[in-house]
Amino acid sequence: MKRTLSNQYPRLTLIMCLSLLLNACGSYDITVNERLVYNAESLFTDYTVEDARLQTCIDQTIKDQGITSAAQLARLSCSDAGISQLKGIGTFSRLSALNLRNNHLTSIAELGTLSELRELIVAENQLKEASAILTLLKLEQVDLRANPKLHCRELKQFVSYSSAHIQAPNHCSL
Repeated sequence: MKRTLSNQYPRLTLIMCLSLLLNACGSYDITVNERLVYNAESLFTDYTVEDARLQTCIDQTIKDQGITSAAQLARLSCSDAGISQLKGIGTFSRLSALNLRNNHLTSIAELGTLSELRELIVAENQLKEASAILTLLKLEQVDLRANPKLHCRELKQFVSYSSAHIQAPNHCSL
């Protein structure tokens, strides 16, 4: 039997319909006769952070972006959230942009393991030291303004070897 386009048309239509169905039902499990035929990936939950407000921000970001693994979270914005500590944020090692402006942070030591970080905004906190930025070699932009208790020595050291654009507190002359 000779195959022609008209003979394959029903098969092609079936494949297209199934593909559309699976894409449309991306967040649902599909069963046929109580047998699982498609299992949707669930949102990422395998992490722990100590600060409840940071947890809330991460949870909402994961939900909004449909994140199914820690490596998928590249941008996190948790400004004005009342966050006081960052313990556990290292789980998200692929973060490239992090906005923690206007929180209650006194330390950013936990950020030292985020080697993919390119943009860091920690302005308007209560930071006392910023030595973690010395290990973040991919940083391109850092905003540390309005941290009146911040010691400037790490910033001066960072500026000496980095080409990153840094916005320092007023009391730090770089």
